[in-house]
Amino acid sequence: MIPNITCRNCGAEVASSDRFCSSCGQKTDRNAYEQAFISSEPIAQTTLVNSSETRCSLCGQYNPASASYCESCGNALTHSSKQSSKVQRQEKQQAKRSSFLIPLTFFQSWKLTVALAVLFVFVIVILKATRRDDPHTSGISPHTAELINEIETLQKRVDNNPNDTQALLRLANVLHDVKFFPRAIEVYERYLELDPSDPDARVDLGISYFELSMADTVRGNEYIQAARNEMEKALRYAPQHQLALFNLGIVSLHSGDIEEANGWFKKCIAINPNTESAKKAQQLLNQHSFKNPS
Repeated sequence: MIPNITCRNCGAEVASSDRFCSSCGQKTDRNAYEQAFISSEPIAQTTLVNSSETRCSLCGQYNPASASYCESCGNALTHSSKQSSKVQRQEKQQAKRSSFLIPLTFFQSWKLTVALAVLFVFVIVILKATRRDDPHTSGISPHTAELINEIETLQKRVDNNPNDTQALLRLANVLHDVKFFPRAIEVYERYLELDPSDPDARVDLGISYFELSMADTVRGNEYIQAARNEMEKALRYAPQHQLALFNLGIVSLHSGDIEEANGWFKKCIAINPNTESAKKAQQLLNQHSFKNPS
């Protein structure tokens, strides 16, 4: 295991995985330590981040509640109760989606996939039964009940017409919204088989893979690469897709490649500097004293 190191600027202890000191924001020199302390023991599965941590408003990294600066990008933390999402979806859409990567090797994660699929069916049954027994005391929000009903309606449409791209895309989006990740990713892939040139769906798929990499360190690199692949595919169909460029910058930033992230952010800003994604990209560039593209 790589031991913790000491910040050369303020003397605070810094975890070996941190790229920036959480006390003063100084960039750490961790490469030398990593080369000296590479461990051959397997990486343990991480748990989901708890609610006491602070999420960076620029890059989405979760940080200790006591941290003043983001350990991933060095941004000054505001410690607000509600943090912004790691990556941006289309700015015209209000709901942020995240999803689960379909297992690339079936036997590696079939138990998790089956368990979540069973959970999906179980929740649908429970919600329907609860609404039927006592709709006034069920505790289900009207919005959630509406989404569940929409899932059922859309599923029937897809069952009756597997080539209904409009229903497939909407079904994938709603499943994404209620976090039925395995089912959502399956439907996204079915949709993309019929319409492979949809860059927005490609970016959504990439965001899904990136989200999973934040929770699963065992297969984190695999999911990061899948995220990168889908976003780069989106750019093949739409080279000026600003959110694909921004999100590739975020993926590179979390992978520790600051120079590559810098390049993606500059391309994002060059398309239209007035969008929300471009403004966030500029903030990240300024945070690290990157030069603005001419």
